Amino acid sequence: MGTSLGQIALETILSNPTAFKVEETGAGYLLTVCHRDLPLARHVFSQPLLTARIGEVLVGFIVIIQDHELTLECFGYGDEDLPKFLRGAQFQLLPW
Repeated sequence: MGTSLGQIALETILSNPTAFKVEETGAGYLLTVCHRDLPLARHVFSQPLLTARIGEVLVGFIVIIQDHELTLECFGYGDEDLPKFLRGAQFQLLPW
């Protein structure tokens, strides 16, 4: 990637998005932040795996950047749908 998110100042992007949206996927959630300083080219960040515990629920996260959008995909492990309360809940990141 030509410009890293560290150079772009991720805090500025997240605190001043041009738009954002939250989508429920059935298996989790997508939180998308739009900002003109985000790269156009597609980049997927899934390693190292980011895992968290929200109460007794184990979730994972993947970051996707493309088309000037940063999407945080939150998904559950297993076949169960994530409970609705997870979207606003606090979570504990787990060491990988």
